[in-house]
Amino acid sequence: MNSHESYQETNFRRHLFSALNTVRTLPGKILQPFLLCINLYACLHFVVGTTIQDYRWMEVHYTIEWIIVIWFTCEYLLRLYAQPKRLSFVFSFHGIIDLLSIAPSFVADGNLIYLKALRTLRILRFLRYLADEEFFFGTLTKMGLQVVRVVYTLITLIFISSAAIYECENLLRGGNIATYFDAVYFTVITLSTVGYGDYTPLTHAGRFVTVVMIFSGVIFIPWQAGKLMRIILVLSEDKREVHCKKCGLTRHDQDAVHCKMCGDEIYQEYDGV
Repeated sequence: MNSHESYQETNFRRHLFSALNTVRTLPGKILQPFLLCINLYACLHFVVGTTIQDYRWMEVHYTIEWIIVIWFTCEYLLRLYAQPKRLSFVFSFHGIIDLLSIAPSFVADGNLIYLKALRTLRILRFLRYLADEEFFFGTLTKMGLQVVRVVYTLITLIFISSAAIYECENLLRGGNIATYFDAVYFTVITLSTVGYGDYTPLTHAGRFVTVVMIFSGVIFIPWQAGKLMRIILVLSEDKREVHCKKCGLTRHDQDAVHCKMCGDEIYQEYDGV
């Protein structure tokens, strides 16, 4: 490959990376909403699949599932190709989630069929869109983005936990969690600490998932809610978040030109300047 072809390939990979990961370019603004819709449908597709009883509709569902898997596989390969550091991407959080979104579909029938519940981890692919304030229709405020993150954390916890409970309990003879929506009901009641007791897991795996679900709720929901409260406190105190390069202080008065801790100039930016 000559230098001109090498430059063209590098330039193409750079544009592909930008389109797949940002909305700063026109291709990204077009592609990113489409990818988000595909991710959303893939999550809904799993839920719909738990309610189908008719054999003919099961065949249709199975076919659509493979179309989704093929799409995610192509997307994963394109992301891998566009990465400047491919090995780092493979072992990164997003790389692992992308791989788990497709790998369970290739699992053969048998005892490993329960691994197909890992398809619910597709919901974690939405984390790409919550990395910063830049979004499809404009820029969100920090508080707006954090509100979205809190809601997303709650939905994700319910979605994944319900799927895991359903896979553990739905085939159990005499069990009372027979559908995905039974599992959602049990998850919400458990996380809200109401605990009516009308739906309970009977398998050891289901009880283990319940314990993990409770600990996850105790950790992740207050963690995201705490971030939201800190942002609200900063705004209510009429403070501005500007990082001081010398001492590291981040909260300053709105009209501050120098850091009140060390006196160093903090180079604040104002609209119209």
